[in-house]
Amino acid sequence: MICSPPADHRKGTTDRVEELQELHSLCQRGMLYEVERWIGDERPIQIASNVEIRGHYCSALEIALDTGQHSLCVLLLRSGYSLELERHSPLNFALESRRWDLVDLLLEHGADPHTVDLTTLFDTYRSELFGRFQSFGVDLTEGHELAQALAYHTSNKPLYGFVKRHRHQNPAMQKELDMALDYHVHQDKEKGIMLCLWAGADPHARVRDLEYGSDDDPDEELGTAVDTAVHKGNVAALRRFKPDSAKLDFDRLYKHARSRETVEFLAEIQPPRDLTSIVRSLSCSAGITWDRSGRWKSALLAVLARGIRWEQAETKVLAEIRRDLLRADDWDLKDVLRELGRPEVCSPEIFGELTRTPTMQKRMLEMKLIKPPVKPVSKAEKARREIANFIHRYDRRKLYEDVWSQPVSKVAKSYRVSGVYLGRVCRALRVPVPPVGYWAKLRSGKAVRQPPLRELPKDLLPAWYSTTKQ
Repeated sequence: MICSPPADHRKGTTDRVEELQELHSLCQRGMLYEVERWIGDERPIQIASNVEIRGHYCSALEIALDTGQHSLCVLLLRSGYSLELERHSPLNFALESRRWDLVDLLLEHGADPHTVDLTTLFDTYRSELFGRFQSFGVDLTEGHELAQALAYHTSNKPLYGFVKRHRHQNPAMQKELDMALDYHVHQDKEKGIMLCLWAGADPHARVRDLEYGSDDDPDEELGTAVDTAVHKGNVAALRRFKPDSAKLDFDRLYKHARSRETVEFLAEIQPPRDLTSIVRSLSCSAGITWDRSGRWKSALLAVLARGIRWEQAETKVLAEIRRDLLRADDWDLKDVLRELGRPEVCSPEIFGELTRTPTMQKRMLEMKLIKPPVKPVSKAEKARREIANFIHRYDRRKLYEDVWSQPVSKVAKSYRVSGVYLGRVCRALRVPVPPVGYWAKLRSGKAVRQPPLRELPKDLLPAWYSTTKQ
């Protein structure tokens, strides 16, 4: 029984690279008749597939394609040269050389169109080639190569036009276009945005991030180009996208806003509704290193200025907002608290809960948003202040002698004050005054007692007053 040779040891192959060196030299020099004689002698023209090749190796067909020798390619292919044994796709060599005749030749001789590198294909800038390989069943969206080509090469107008014509029949192609649009918004590339919109990209479609997203992560949060434009503060792009409130959660957009202009644009379409969740989301960026420019504050103040009063919030959520705000720099925190302190912006109950903790009170005191608490004055302090007020206006010794020499009502006239006021001065300065009925007893000859003038307690005297004046 005669068995056919194994696939990797078919006719015209060899296990030794050295046996092909002369053939490769002939191919390199374009000696077509010598190559034809080589083949006629049934000498090997390819290396077997099971042979491990180290270092750089270029097959006979690769040399022919690289040097653009159409006749040599025809000779090899018609002489039984197997495209299956090639280490690299011959189609890629032909496409890179921009030799469309060689591409046709390879396809006519059974080259597998699925081995083509999509990036190489897209780099040809030829719509007819895109369509031809697609007709062969090649998935142009595999590995998001199409999205990358649309994202990284805005000069490839033929590819944009091809996608525009075929996206309706191929939903995956529409998705690639939407991903490219999101990328251009990320990179602030105006030209790319315009091209994608011209080709029919949907800014409302939810797609994965082209650079950092993963198809293998089911929990990845998908976003729209509108989301990205809001986060980037690209109002010009938003105006072109015309966000639809029926398709998008506008409160979610407010949470991603990082500029006053963005918030004002969104408010033209739909005002914010859930202020608690919006404030919570924006305040999370307070104190974040990459947001030192205070973009979160700009957006938050713009939201609070929409004329919608913040009236309800859970205590737990307010505690989280307070914790985030405390991470902010003084100038940012001061502006936010000033706005929240306005009754038409925030209810006193919510503002009081946000600012009630000792840490927040301390920050507000340092920023001079509140005054230091006034301590109640003790009786002793009141007495000290009153003595300090009177002691430099009245001579205690003279006042003592005056009130015991004549009735207080007459003494008061000499001081040009009322009797009640003079009595207050005497009490403050600890000057004893005659009791009721004293002058009647004195006129009737009865014995009366005059208490002495005692010194004021030192703890009640002001520091500047000398005890010798008493």
